[in-house]
Amino acid sequence: MPDFGSRWTLVNKEPLGKGGQGQTFLVADAQAPSGSRFVAKVLNGAKLTQQSARWKRIEEEIEISRS
Repeated sequence: MPDFGSRWTLVNKEPLGKGGQGQTFLVADAQAPSGSRFVAKVLNGAKLTQQSARWKRIEEEIEISRS
C-alpha cells in the first residue's frame, strides 16, 4: 500500500489501473476544503532520470492528462 504522506489520503485501497510504468490511485487532498480528488501515479522501481526515454513518456502522460 503506497504512503502518500499527510496531505494525500487514499480514497480506495485498490488501484484504479496498472500498467508498464506503475499503478494509479484515487487520492483526496486533505488541504483542500472541498476534498478535491486527484489521481496519483506510483512508478515501478526502475531508475528515472530526466534524460531517460521513460521520463519523456511520463511528461507526455502528464500533458495528456491535463488536457
